[in-house]
Amino acid sequence: MQAVFGTNWKMRNVDQRTAQQYLITLADGLGGLLDDGVQVCVLPPATLLPAMSEVARKTSIRLGAQNFHWEEEGEYTGELSTALLKDAGATILMVGHAERRVLFNENDEVINRKLLRALEEGFHAILCIGEADRLTPEAHLQEELSAQLVSGLRGVNKADLNRLIVAYEPHWAIGRRVDAAAPVTRVKQSVEAIRGALKTIVGAENSVRLIYGGNVNLSNCREIASVNGIDGLFVGGAAADPAGFVSVIGRALDGAPD
Repeated sequence: MQAVFGTNWKMRNVDQRTAQQYLITLADGLGGLLDDGVQVCVLPPATLLPAMSEVARKTSIRLGAQNFHWEEEGEYTGELSTALLKDAGATILMVGHAERRVLFNENDEVINRKLLRALEEGFHAILCIGEADRLTPEAHLQEELSAQLVSGLRGVNKADLNRLIVAYEPHWAIGRRVDAAAPVTRVKQSVEAIRGALKTIVGAENSVRLIYGGNVNLSNCREIASVNGIDGLFVGGAAADPAGFVSVIGRALDGAPD
Protein backbone atom coordinates (compact mmCIF):
# COMPACT_ATOMS: atom_id res chain seq x y z
CA MET A 1 0.00 0.00 0.00
CA GLN A 2 1.37 3.40 -0.99
CA ALA A 3 2.36 5.56 1.99
CA VAL A 4 0.56 8.90 2.21
CA PHE A 5 1.58 12.06 4.06
CA GLY A 6 -0.43 15.25 3.98
CA THR A 7 -0.62 18.66 5.59
CA ASN A 8 -3.55 21.06 5.82
CA TRP A 9 -2.60 24.74 6.01
CA LYS A 10 -6.10 25.78 7.10
CA MET A 11 -6.41 29.61 6.99
CA ARG A 12 -2.73 30.46 7.31
CA ASN A 13 -1.71 33.82 5.86
CA VAL A 14 1.03 32.84 3.42
CA ASP A 15 2.05 34.86 0.36
CA GLN A 16 2.49 33.25 -3.04
CA ARG A 17 6.29 33.41 -3.15
CA THR A 18 6.64 31.83 0.30
CA ALA A 19 4.18 29.10 -0.68
CA GLN A 20 6.14 28.33 -3.84
CA GLN A 21 9.41 28.20 -1.93
CA TYR A 22 7.82 25.82 0.57
CA LEU A 23 7.15 23.32 -2.23
CA ILE A 24 10.63 23.74 -3.70
CA THR A 25 12.26 23.07 -0.33
CA LEU A 26 9.88 20.19 0.39
CA ALA A 27 10.57 18.48 -2.94
CA ASP A 28 14.33 18.93 -2.57
CA GLY A 29 14.24 17.51 0.95
CA LEU A 30 12.14 14.49 0.01
CA GLY A 31 14.34 13.65 -2.95
CA GLY A 32 14.15 9.97 -3.81
CA LEU A 33 11.22 9.31 -1.49
CA LEU A 34 8.89 10.76 -4.10
CA ASP A 35 10.44 8.51 -6.73
CA ASP A 36 9.89 5.53 -4.41
CA GLY A 37 6.13 6.02 -4.57
CA VAL A 38 5.50 7.94 -1.35
CA GLN A 39 2.51 10.25 -1.89
CA VAL A 40 2.74 13.71 -0.37
CA CYS A 41 -0.07 16.25 -0.52
CA VAL A 42 -0.34 19.86 0.60
CA LEU A 43 -3.71 21.56 1.13
CA PRO A 44 -3.18 25.33 1.15
CA PRO A 45 -5.79 28.08 1.07
CA ALA A 46 -7.40 27.91 -2.36
CA THR A 47 -6.07 31.31 -3.44
CA LEU A 48 -2.53 29.89 -3.40
CA LEU A 49 -3.27 26.96 -5.69
CA PRO A 50 -2.45 28.60 -9.07
CA ALA A 51 0.94 29.88 -7.92
CA MET A 52 1.84 26.65 -6.13
CA SER A 53 0.76 24.52 -9.08
CA GLU A 54 3.52 26.12 -11.16
CA VAL A 55 5.98 24.38 -8.83
CA ALA A 56 3.99 21.25 -8.01
CA ARG A 57 3.57 20.18 -11.65
CA LYS A 58 7.35 19.71 -11.81
CA THR A 59 7.17 17.23 -8.91
CA SER A 60 4.86 14.42 -7.81
CA ILE A 61 3.57 16.43 -4.84
CA ARG A 62 -0.20 16.73 -4.96
CA LEU A 63 -2.02 19.97 -4.21
CA GLY A 64 -5.44 19.84 -2.65
CA ALA A 65 -8.36 21.95 -1.53
CA GLN A 66 -9.84 22.11 1.96
CA ASN A 67 -13.41 22.84 0.90
CA PHE A 68 -15.71 22.97 -2.15
CA HIS A 69 -19.38 22.79 -3.10
CA TRP A 70 -21.08 19.55 -4.11
CA GLU A 71 -22.96 21.08 -7.03
CA GLU A 72 -21.34 21.38 -10.45
CA GLU A 73 -21.98 25.13 -10.55
CA GLY A 74 -24.71 27.59 -9.67
CA GLU A 75 -25.85 30.42 -7.44
CA TYR A 76 -23.79 29.59 -4.37
CA THR A 77 -22.14 32.85 -3.38
CA GLY A 78 -18.65 32.43 -1.96
CA GLU A 79 -18.34 28.75 -2.88
CA LEU A 80 -15.88 27.03 -5.23
CA SER A 81 -16.73 24.22 -7.62
CA THR A 82 -14.58 21.19 -8.35
CA ALA A 83 -14.07 22.50 -11.89
CA LEU A 84 -12.62 25.77 -10.59
CA LEU A 85 -10.33 23.91 -8.20
CA LYS A 86 -9.16 21.52 -10.89
CA ASP A 87 -8.32 24.46 -13.12
CA ALA A 88 -6.38 26.04 -10.25
CA GLY A 89 -4.24 22.92 -9.85
CA ALA A 90 -5.95 20.81 -7.18
CA THR A 91 -5.90 17.04 -7.63
CA ILE A 92 -7.08 15.99 -4.17
CA LEU A 93 -10.05 17.25 -2.12
CA MET A 94 -10.77 16.98 1.58
CA VAL A 95 -14.20 16.42 3.11
CA GLY A 96 -15.50 15.94 6.63
CA HIS A 97 -12.81 17.77 8.57
CA ALA A 98 -13.78 18.27 12.22
CA GLU A 99 -13.70 22.05 11.88
CA ARG A 100 -16.08 21.90 8.92
CA ARG A 101 -18.39 19.61 10.87
CA VAL A 102 -18.38 21.67 14.07
CA LEU A 103 -17.83 25.30 13.00
CA PHE A 104 -19.80 25.20 9.73
CA ASN A 105 -22.42 22.61 10.69
CA GLU A 106 -21.62 20.25 7.81
CA ASN A 107 -23.73 17.17 8.40
CA ASP A 108 -23.45 13.62 7.09
CA GLU A 109 -25.53 14.37 3.99
CA VAL A 110 -23.36 17.32 2.97
CA ILE A 111 -20.17 15.33 3.52
CA ASN A 112 -21.49 12.45 1.44
CA ARG A 113 -22.54 14.76 -1.40
CA LYS A 114 -19.10 16.35 -1.44
CA LEU A 115 -17.29 13.02 -1.44
CA LEU A 116 -19.40 11.72 -4.31
CA ARG A 117 -18.76 14.90 -6.31
CA ALA A 118 -15.00 14.70 -5.72
CA LEU A 119 -14.73 11.09 -6.80
CA GLU A 120 -17.07 11.49 -9.77
CA GLU A 121 -14.90 14.33 -11.03
CA GLY A 122 -11.77 12.18 -10.90
CA PHE A 123 -10.13 13.68 -7.82
CA HIS A 124 -8.41 11.78 -5.08
CA ALA A 125 -10.34 12.42 -1.87
CA ILE A 126 -9.64 12.51 1.85
CA LEU A 127 -12.59 11.62 4.08
CA CYS A 128 -11.93 12.78 7.64
CA ILE A 129 -13.63 10.94 10.48
CA GLY A 130 -13.12 10.86 14.23
CA GLU A 131 -14.81 10.86 17.60
CA ALA A 132 -15.56 14.10 19.42
CA ASP A 133 -14.84 13.01 22.99
CA ARG A 134 -11.55 11.77 24.43
CA LEU A 135 -13.48 9.60 26.90
CA THR A 136 -15.60 7.77 24.33
CA PRO A 137 -15.73 4.07 25.41
CA GLU A 138 -14.32 1.57 22.93
CA ALA A 139 -17.76 0.10 22.10
CA HIS A 140 -19.19 3.54 21.37
CA LEU A 141 -16.03 4.46 19.47
CA GLN A 142 -16.64 1.64 17.02
CA GLU A 143 -20.27 2.72 16.57
CA GLU A 144 -19.36 6.37 16.02
CA LEU A 145 -16.61 5.71 13.49
CA SER A 146 -18.67 3.12 11.65
CA ALA A 147 -21.64 5.48 11.43
CA GLN A 148 -19.48 8.21 9.91
CA LEU A 149 -18.15 5.75 7.33
CA VAL A 150 -21.59 4.38 6.48
CA SER A 151 -22.97 7.85 5.81
CA GLY A 152 -19.84 9.19 4.15
CA LEU A 153 -19.41 6.28 1.74
CA ARG A 154 -23.06 5.90 0.76
CA GLY A 155 -23.27 5.52 -3.01
CA VAL A 156 -19.50 5.43 -3.59
CA ASN A 157 -18.48 3.27 -6.54
CA LYS A 158 -16.06 0.50 -5.53
CA ALA A 159 -13.99 1.31 -8.59
CA ASP A 160 -13.22 4.70 -7.01
CA LEU A 161 -11.89 3.33 -3.72
CA ASN A 162 -8.31 3.39 -4.96
CA ARG A 163 -8.59 7.20 -4.98
CA LEU A 164 -10.00 7.38 -1.45
CA ILE A 165 -8.02 8.10 1.71
CA VAL A 166 -9.68 7.90 5.11
CA ALA A 167 -8.11 10.21 7.69
CA TYR A 168 -8.73 9.26 11.31
CA GLU A 169 -8.58 12.54 13.22
CA PRO A 170 -10.11 12.48 16.70
CA HIS A 171 -11.59 15.93 17.25
CA TRP A 172 -10.04 16.25 20.70
CA ALA A 173 -6.50 15.71 19.37
CA ILE A 174 -6.36 18.32 16.60
CA GLY A 175 -5.59 22.02 16.64
CA ARG A 176 -3.01 24.26 18.24
CA ARG A 177 -4.83 24.34 21.55
CA VAL A 178 -4.14 20.65 22.03
CA ASP A 179 -0.69 19.48 23.05
CA ALA A 180 -0.86 15.71 22.60
CA ALA A 181 -1.77 13.16 19.96
CA ALA A 182 -4.18 10.32 20.66
CA PRO A 183 -2.53 7.53 22.68
CA VAL A 184 -1.31 4.66 20.53
CA THR A 185 -3.76 2.33 22.27
CA ARG A 186 -6.64 4.53 21.08
CA VAL A 187 -5.17 4.73 17.59
CA LYS A 188 -4.98 0.93 17.44
CA GLN A 189 -8.58 0.56 18.62
CA SER A 190 -9.77 3.08 16.05
CA VAL A 191 -7.80 1.56 13.19
CA GLU A 192 -9.22 -1.87 13.94
CA ALA A 193 -12.74 -0.40 14.07
CA ILE A 194 -12.27 1.48 10.79
CA ARG A 195 -10.76 -1.47 8.95
CA GLY A 196 -13.57 -3.71 10.18
CA ALA A 197 -16.21 -1.19 9.14
CA LEU A 198 -14.66 -0.79 5.68
CA LYS A 199 -14.82 -4.53 5.18
CA THR A 200 -18.50 -4.55 6.13
CA ILE A 201 -19.52 -1.44 4.20
CA VAL A 202 -17.60 -1.77 0.95
CA GLY A 203 -16.04 -5.23 1.21
CA ALA A 204 -12.60 -3.67 1.12
CA GLU A 205 -10.79 -3.86 4.43
CA ASN A 206 -7.30 -3.06 3.20
CA SER A 207 -7.67 -1.50 -0.25
CA VAL A 208 -8.55 1.94 1.19
CA ARG A 209 -5.62 3.89 2.54
CA LEU A 210 -5.92 5.04 6.16
CA ILE A 211 -3.91 7.84 7.75
CA TYR A 212 -3.83 9.36 11.23
CA GLY A 213 -3.97 13.08 11.99
CA GLY A 214 -3.87 14.95 15.29
CA ASN A 215 -0.76 16.56 16.82
CA VAL A 216 1.66 14.43 14.86
CA ASN A 217 5.26 15.49 15.49
CA LEU A 218 8.83 14.26 15.29
CA SER A 219 8.57 12.60 18.70
CA ASN A 220 5.49 10.47 18.07
CA CYS A 221 5.33 9.96 14.29
CA ARG A 222 7.34 6.74 14.22
CA GLU A 223 5.23 5.04 16.88
CA ILE A 224 1.94 6.07 15.29
CA ALA A 225 3.05 5.14 11.78
CA SER A 226 4.08 1.70 13.03
CA VAL A 227 0.50 0.82 14.02
CA ASN A 228 -0.70 -2.02 11.82
CA GLY A 229 -3.24 -0.73 9.31
CA ILE A 230 -1.91 2.85 9.20
CA ASP A 231 -0.68 3.95 5.76
CA GLY A 232 0.53 7.43 6.60
CA LEU A 233 0.03 10.64 8.55
CA PHE A 234 -1.78 13.97 8.33
CA VAL A 235 0.68 16.46 9.83
CA GLY A 236 -0.26 19.86 11.23
CA GLY A 237 2.04 22.33 12.94
CA ALA A 238 5.08 20.07 12.56
CA ALA A 239 4.78 20.52 8.78
CA ALA A 240 4.59 24.33 8.86
CA ASP A 241 8.29 24.31 8.02
CA PRO A 242 9.11 22.11 4.99
CA ALA A 243 12.27 20.77 6.60
CA GLY A 244 10.22 19.72 9.60
CA PHE A 245 7.72 17.96 7.35
CA VAL A 246 10.56 16.10 5.63
CA SER A 247 11.94 15.01 9.01
CA VAL A 248 8.56 13.68 10.14
CA ILE A 249 8.06 11.75 6.91
CA GLY A 250 11.54 10.27 7.04
CA ARG A 251 11.23 9.17 10.65
CA ALA A 252 7.73 7.78 10.14
CA LEU A 253 8.83 5.70 7.16
CA ASP A 254 11.79 4.39 9.13
CA GLY A 255 9.43 2.85 11.67
CA ALA A 256 6.47 1.98 9.44
CA PRO A 257 5.66 -1.69 8.79
CA ASP A 258 6.47 -3.07 5.32
